[in-house]
Amino acid sequence: MVTIPRTKHRRQRGFILVLTLGMLLMLSMMAVRLITDVSRELHIARSQRDSQAAFNLARAGIGRAVNDLQNDMLLHTDKELLQEHPATDSLNDFWADHPSKDEPEQLNDGVFWYITVDEESKLSINLCSPEIIKAALLYLGMEDEMDAERLAGAIYDWRDDNGVVQFLSEESKESIMDEYEEIRDYVETEEEQEALEDNKQRADQISEVRYYGYRNRNENILFMDELLEVNGVTPELLYGYDPEKEYRENPFPLPDDDEESAPWRFDIDERQLGLAQLFTASPVACINMNTANFDSLAVLFMLHTDYDIDKAQNLAEDVVKWREDRGYRRFNDANIFYQLEDLGQVPELTTAIDKANGKHPVGFKSSYFTIYAFGQYANSRSFISATVNRQLYRFPIALLEVDEYDLEQQQILKDQLASRVMREGALSEEEAQQDISTDFYESPAVICEHWVEW
Repeated sequence: MVTIPRTKHRRQRGFILVLTLGMLLMLSMMAVRLITDVSRELHIARSQRDSQAAFNLARAGIGRAVNDLQNDMLLHTDKELLQEHPATDSLNDFWADHPSKDEPEQLNDGVFWYITVDEESKLSINLCSPEIIKAALLYLGMEDEMDAERLAGAIYDWRDDNGVVQFLSEESKESIMDEYEEIRDYVETEEEQEALEDNKQRADQISEVRYYGYRNRNENILFMDELLEVNGVTPELLYGYDPEKEYRENPFPLPDDDEESAPWRFDIDERQLGLAQLFTASPVACINMNTANFDSLAVLFMLHTDYDIDKAQNLAEDVVKWREDRGYRRFNDANIFYQLEDLGQVPELTTAIDKANGKHPVGFKSSYFTIYAFGQYANSRSFISATVNRQLYRFPIALLEVDEYDLEQQQILKDQLASRVMREGALSEEEAQQDISTDFYESPAVICEHWVEW
């Protein structure tokens, strides 16, 4: 047998093989890392694209709702229609009864859905009396009437325009008198004695800070969330549930939102009930009897029924049934309240409104709306809620031809127009300024006052 000796060349060839395999392994790992990074970046880019597309679809829903509100207001300027009946807002209007509220609309490769809720369909937390707030607390399940009265007074004191407790129970007044008896022996100066005697005579003028232990805002409530600053108002009382204890993926606080049901298939009025569903903090002028929801009507009518919830609900059901039984089909105005005299078509309704007179204003037109819009593209969803103010702006056509910064020329044209209107119509100067029958351009405007995105 012949033995071939190991040569240096053969040893080097084995080393090169190992080195090559190592380099191939490193290149493979680098390739895998590169592919992983590229896939991740593509996934992030795709997710961002889908999220932006879903957001744009939701904004398309907001835009469509704004367009509906503007078109509806144009009907309020139609002189022929105004001769038939006064301008009103109702659930007959296109902003409320549009096709998209039941089914989403397709746009490119995505869908959007929107619904418009009249803020005047709820009671105003800034206009209502303490009696209305007390009725709402009892309606929401507060059992002790005295506790409801105290909390109603605390909420009212939070937004009134002074720092004095407005509504003290007899129990609270007795407590103040007991305090007076305890400290009168420690009064030293004559001024302190006079102040103490004055406080005794006016026990209901106690300071809010002294009574509640905190300083109230003493201005109109801007958002309903502010009520959480009032002692006694809990998340369950305000929202109908506690957001910190009950997680909800859907930003709208709605029950029974499971994966099988489409996200646009829900009714705004079927949310768990809380103060936020009965009241609005928007600067509304009244509660619209044509759009008012069942629960807000029931709370309003509790003043008529001496806080009897069942009787108030029966009357609210009569109002809702009257609106629905008379058709509520688009362009059918037979079931709409136009003026206070029309309330007599529902038994006891006129009496109930008279009982609430001075406690909360009622009307038939709306200016503030909240738009809920949803957009979906691929697996991405976007939600937007926008509270808007709808107004009809009127200005002379002649001013369109004047430079917007030339205030002097604008005023000259205004004075000339007013003089001509006064001369032709034999009107006073004040009436001429208000006259819009000629040479005026009318344009509906929808101004966003509160915007929230999810």
